[in-house]
Amino acid sequence: MKSSKARQLHDKALNLREQQDLLQSLQVSIEALYEYAKDEDTLGFAELLSMMSKTYLHMFLLANYPPYLELAKSTAMACVSIAESAKEPKAAMLPYFNLGDIADEAGDLDLAILAYKKAIDIFGEDPPSRHNRKSLLANFKVHLASCEYRNGDKSALARAEEALNDLINSSDASEYEKDVWVSGYHMRIARMLKNDDPQKAKGAFI
Repeated sequence: MKSSKARQLHDKALNLREQQDLLQSLQVSIEALYEYAKDEDTLGFAELLSMMSKTYLHMFLLANYPPYLELAKSTAMACVSIAESAKEPKAAMLPYFNLGDIADEAGDLDLAILAYKKAIDIFGEDPPSRHNRKSLLANFKVHLASCEYRNGDKSALARAEEALNDLINSSDASEYEKDVWVSGYHMRIARMLKNDDPQKAKGAFI
């Protein structure tokens, strides 16, 4: 990133979100946005704004207050628009992925699938250097396949399982990241199969 101060604030905001201190995370995020803007660092700005959209999603999940979900979705869509207007197309990768997560939570599977596919396409063409990791791509593919399955494409289960193997066999993720992503995979499998194969859905947590 061009601004070490912006990146430090960005990382601090992320850590605060992981600690569930969501209000403080948003406050620090605003400071980081200001620093990114001073440096005209659109990649950093877009990634941070995208992270904020996920913070709003967390607030929705905790409070079950629908306006938070609308705020998350509108912020994510604005972030994609900002990223696509940048001279670096790779700035849109994480915004598209986070838009996919938010659209999935909102029940808009068509938008979620489109967003995940865009994130994967950008990854294949020109991913941001700090995110160019096989484990991250595998996680993207897990999210896409789970939505495709729930949208009627039953062949997506095999793609989800293949992506899980890629994730498990990757060596470029921290143990914490891998644990979170693998756990997320099992939750998604259970959600996918709860009606089609309840026994396998139950086994996802064993």
